[in-house]
Amino acid sequence: YFDFTTDKVTEGLREIVEIVRSTPQTPRHIATPRDRLRTARDAVLRHIRNSYMKQMQAPPGVEPVIKAWMEIN
Repeated sequence: YFDFTTDKVTEGLREIVEIVRSTPQTPRHIATPRDRLRTARDAVLRHIRNSYMKQMQAPPGVEPVIKAWMEIN
């Protein structure tokens, strides 16, 4: 989870689930400018490369893939 107010990445599933929990009736819309979303995506990918990928000693050329993306307002 990337928090725009602090520019920090949260990894813990328990912490993230409390932040993103919603209902099917919750309205969906994009409120953040696309360039800010791009910056957030890049920060998350950088975080994954510098933590998980290094930790698992991924071979050169192996890149992380974001499978899901959600904006929280």
